[in-house]
Amino acid sequence: EDGIQWQPYYPNTGAGESPNLQFNYRHFKTLVRDNIFRDLWENANDFKAVGHAMLENNYYYRVYGVDDGIYRMTNHSGGAFEVGANEVSKNAIARGNVFYSNAGSSGSNMWPGWKFFHNTMINNMRWRDGDRTNNTANLMNWGVKYGNAIKNNIMQDNYIEVQSSAGDAGLDIDYNYYYKSDLSQVLFSYYNNGWVTLTGLANWRSHFASGVLGKDAHSVVGDPELTNVPQFPTLN
Repeated sequence: EDGIQWQPYYPNTGAGESPNLQFNYRHFKTLVRDNIFRDLWENANDFKAVGHAMLENNYYYRVYGVDDGIYRMTNHSGGAFEVGANEVSKNAIARGNVFYSNAGSSGSNMWPGWKFFHNTMINNMRWRDGDRTNNTANLMNWGVKYGNAIKNNIMQDNYIEVQSSAGDAGLDIDYNYYYKSDLSQVLFSYYNNGWVTLTGLANWRSHFASGVLGKDAHSVVGDPELTNVPQFPTLN
């Protein structure tokens, strides 16, 4: 199950759970700080009906993103961050978190108005059965027309570093650090009537539309030279 799952929005229709109308939120000013989320079969945080959240100084480790139990493992979703079906989330800041060895369709997701600052995201390629795969994205960006931002993050040893699904207008992306320990090219992906994989930072920069801020112009590919990294999560 999830580490934390917020109660979804239930419209008073008398018909049980109904799909949300956009911008229906019941959890405002949510703070998640200084936690370790590890060894979870589904998601670490399921942000049903969450708006205006701060997610700070947390450690997300070995989150499998499996929706239908450990004995079937036929369905999957985002690993660390997810929003349940027919639910919405908007306006959150994730900063100073560590995402390591998570999985699902992505290591983590972001939705309209979400911003990722100063996070470290490493080796998020775990799959349903625990094996590594080349079919995962480290950070999946949904709803980028609502002022999303990806800035000052370290992303290392992921298959797809950033994947964008809804066009690029309104996205602010820059000052990130990308790296592959085996010195292979970093990969990115975007949607254009199908998923398109881009090899290298230069190709990623060149694909951005005019409405994108930053365009990863000051981002670099190189070894961040992380030292004294513990095998298991710790918080100081």
